[in-house]
Amino acid sequence: MATPQHILHIIQKRLSRQELTEQERSALEQWFSAAEREGHFMSEGHWEQGLAEYQAFVSDKNKNDKALLQFMQAAGFRDQRIPDHETVSASSDDTGSGNYTHRVHFLRRWGGWAAAAVLIIGTITAILLTKNKPISDPQPLSQTTDSSNIIPFREKAVLTLADGSMITLDSAANGAIARQGNASIIKLADGAVRYDVKDNQQSEALLNTISTPKGGQYQVSLPDGSKVWLNAASSIRFPAAFGAERTVTVTGEVYLEVARNKSKPFIVHANGMQVEVLGTSFNVNVYADEPSSKVTLVEGSINVNNTRLQPGQALMNGKIITADLEQDLAWKNGAFNLNNKTLPELMRQIGRWYDLEIIYEGAVQTRTFEGEIGMNLSLAQCIRALDRMQIHCRLEGRKLTVLP
Repeated sequence: MATPQHILHIIQKRLSRQELTEQERSALEQWFSAAEREGHFMSEGHWEQGLAEYQAFVSDKNKNDKALLQFMQAAGFRDQRIPDHETVSASSDDTGSGNYTHRVHFLRRWGGWAAAAVLIIGTITAILLTKNKPISDPQPLSQTTDSSNIIPFREKAVLTLADGSMITLDSAANGAIARQGNASIIKLADGAVRYDVKDNQQSEALLNTISTPKGGQYQVSLPDGSKVWLNAASSIRFPAAFGAERTVTVTGEVYLEVARNKSKPFIVHANGMQVEVLGTSFNVNVYADEPSSKVTLVEGSINVNNTRLQPGQALMNGKIITADLEQDLAWKNGAFNLNNKTLPELMRQIGRWYDLEIIYEGAVQTRTFEGEIGMNLSLAQCIRALDRMQIHCRLEGRKLTVLP
């Protein structure tokens, strides 16, 4: 029988979609079979389903710790023959049958393989701890159509040049794709776009716009070297070469890492707000369908409408608040962060990402949520993840109805 380290290595390859060798496939099959014979929940079919639906779903730390202990016991990842270990325990009464204690041996010498176990735990935490249901009892989708197969595109955007001509960036070939005055526009191998300026002088302001559709994101390096990430249904308008000032206009949600240049301030216009920076990293959320505009500072210092922010602060509704950086930047890292989010807040994000019209049938749930849902899921997988969270939906074409 393969060692726990080897099994975790194989699972890690499966997570990254690498092809397994014949020996690795055999070892994994034996492990699944042994787990199923011993009554563990981790049969191969169930594991695959749970992985697909809950990839990148990560609950809070306490729940992750409990899930890790439960997973370690259920998956049989113990090796008492190795003396260098520590014993950890946790108690829970989630089942309603009183407290119980799981004791598992977590091997220090697993090293990096422990991270693989934690990644797997992230994919099944919601199943183990929020529903108390085994993976073998999935909820069926209600009245789904082919729309349920929607998988959002990460690198998807349109570049509009100064003369109004448009370039679909996701289908453009790598290399030079256009020229604007002294600036060459280069599409890189990773799909991002970079502006290379021959010199810093431009005879006229040639304004370009990069915009993403619903379900798309994009990255661009501006003429001064500043980096910009665009979330779904967002845009940035900027000159092909900056003059005395570096001025851009954004809509939707945009994360910026501004190149420092004391002689040329960087100014962002966003839904009536003006953000002034020299060199810093910050997030701007000004979606038209959101009740509040929000600017979150990650590093450096900025002025928003003459209000100075420090790292870890955000300006929302004209007030300085303590920012939840993990939540505000979750989209950039490929996830919806649900912590303390209401149902309408969550569904607005899902509607933008999957290009859906969200409708509520009956009363809207007033509770808040926690955890994360990966943005790499197909719509069908996302709906199943919502169902596990007691958010039941009906999909009809591009219309997603949230049921009471």
